[in-house]
Amino acid sequence: MYIFTYIEYSKHEGYPNLLPLAFGMINPDSDELDATLDLIEDTERLWTAYGLRSLSKQSPVFKKNNNYWTNPIWI
Repeated sequence: MYIFTYIEYSKHEGYPNLLPLAFGMINPDSDELDATLDLIEDTERLWTAYGLRSLSKQSPVFKKNNNYWTNPIWI
């Protein structure tokens, strides 16, 4: 049985914390599922009107130094 918490693998909340959910590695009855869904739907962390942020707005490195991923989208 796997037990995942996003804090164990990354000190910064972001899309890597969603990989256990994407790969079906979180038990549907677990607290980890609730925590992951809370992370996704929180507008102060990952949720935006345009999709999910790659890094939480609450992270101490959000918009620090290199703002490459926070500028307008290019193709």
